[in-house]
Amino acid sequence: MNDLTVETGTPFWDTLDDRGSLPALIVDDGPVTYADLAQLADHWAARFRDEWTTSSPDHSQRQLLIAIEIAEDIPVIAAYLGALRAGHTVLLVESLDASLMIRDVFKPNLLVSSHGEGWNAQVLNAEPLDLHPDLRLLLVRSQGFWDRWAPELREDLAYLVHMIMRR
Repeated sequence: MNDLTVETGTPFWDTLDDRGSLPALIVDDGPVTYADLAQLADHWAARFRDEWTTSSPDHSQRQLLIAIEIAEDIPVIAAYLGALRAGHTVLLVESLDASLMIRDVFKPNLLVSSHGEGWNAQVLNAEPLDLHPDLRLLLVRSQGFWDRWAPELREDLAYLVHMIMRR
């Protein structure tokens, strides 16, 4: 067994602390350790909790759907891991602004994006979603894919997604 072996059944995002000073990411400024990444992820998890509890109607701790705009940036990776460590579901998107259909169909609770200064989380939908507790990641094809579908089919898909999310 080596230092990178993960106990069966334990999600990788919950074992970041176990790897301590081993390099997790190599960036221009040097390596980012697993301990550093765990600390950054926990910071994001706390931000998600704070943003949600101050804006949700019942101030509850629930499983959220968090849309994260993908970028090759440490805060994005940390936000992704923080959402997973906090038990939330992540919807990775190229740009939520460019894809209103994703916003309309999935109705994410929070959006992590970089508009101006740094990465921020903002509330998009304060209504709690009924997500399956095992659901951790949603991947959606690009907007161009959806543009080719007939509007009727998109409505049918939106209805099916809505029904699946309610389970």
